[in-house]
Amino acid sequence: SNKSNLELKKQVLPNHLERGFFEALKLSAKEHGYTGLFSSTRYLVRRLRDHFLQLFSRIVPWSGLRVRLQRLRGVSIGKNVMIGPQVTIDDVYPNFVFLEDGVSLAGQNFILSHNKPLEFHKNISESFVEPTVIEKDAWVAIGAIVLPGVRIGEGAIIASGSVVTSDIPPHVLAGGVPAKVIRKFSMKNGRPVGYEKVK
Repeated sequence: SNKSNLELKKQVLPNHLERGFFEALKLSAKEHGYTGLFSSTRYLVRRLRDHFLQLFSRIVPWSGLRVRLQRLRGVSIGKNVMIGPQVTIDDVYPNFVFLEDGVSLAGQNFILSHNKPLEFHKNISESFVEPTVIEKDAWVAIGAIVLPGVRIGEGAIIASGSVVTSDIPPHVLAGGVPAKVIRKFSMKNGRPVGYEKVK
């Protein structure tokens, strides 16, 4: 999975304007690289398929099945990953989300990879899609939200209800809105054994 997350780079997206269904579909198909004959239809079929895979993955009772369904959507998922109930992984750009080996998403999380402000807000908020990477053995606790383009470091813990707006270093506990580093872990043989003393 690491190879492809290096190939995907941040891309600028057009701003959001409310449009009629068919016009919006045509523009979305183009934005997603669909061209030629029946490009809108092909895109619509994929979008519907992804939508139902996402819905099922939110409600099925087994993590292993949720992982499979999210992989079918294009999310890059390593080994021994746990996805809890009611997790939503970016609806439109699932292929920009990378969950490395041993990651745990506790449940009721949103993992986003794109931001599409209204045309009205275009001067103050950027419209883009960017890889969101959750590194090996990181644990995103219940209700935490991870915003687009963020990298959560190896083995980090994101506290419940946090909103992660910027990169989090490895081996720390981070929490809050926006999430900040609260404590660093003391490590022994590559595993956390406690917290470092606060100086």
